[in-house]
Amino acid sequence: MTLIELLVSLAIIALLTAVALPIFSTFQRRNTLNLDAKNLEQLFNYSRTLNNNPSFGSRSFSSDPANADKRYGIKISNSSKKAVLYPADSVGDDSKAIDSVKFDSRETLEFISNVGDSWLPIAGDLTVYISGNPPNETVSCKREAVYTGTIPPQPDCSQTLFIRITMPGVANPKMLSIYGTYPAWGQKFNIRVN
Repeated sequence: MTLIELLVSLAIIALLTAVALPIFSTFQRRNTLNLDAKNLEQLFNYSRTLNNNPSFGSRSFSSDPANADKRYGIKISNSSKKAVLYPADSVGDDSKAIDSVKFDSRETLEFISNVGDSWLPIAGDLTVYISGNPPNETVSCKREAVYTGTIPPQPDCSQTLFIRITMPGVANPKMLSIYGTYPAWGQKFNIRVN
């Protein structure tokens, strides 16, 4: 092998590496985004399973009258990049956490509720509750942000809640759609990842 052949071979290897690395990096980011969206969907399905378990010992009804039918809550935090499943009356108490999902630090979560024909963004962290028995579960949510001025009303997630997960460098964000039972639309509870 001559020196020229060696240099040509090295140039070809360098060119292939320069093309492959960005493609592989994008593949890794997209795979991470897909995995985190599926893990969040599984956390909601786990909450639903616990909620609908007929075993009396599995029921963790809230002692707060306003949340009496809420057994489990999932607190989703954009700042700490995690979602944690708690009994409804212990949301935020990490010693009573049941399960959790940790998101990639590069990801951003956005919350959007749909009421009638209005799409309303929800600022801050969010706790989502699934109540009722299948297939008629209902969804409710509570904003977990601290405000210095006027406190906006709590969001209404009873019809639809969208959780959009984005990551820089990935063209298509993932959208977790949670639909509460809504008889006016003939809609039964369901969760989808798009």
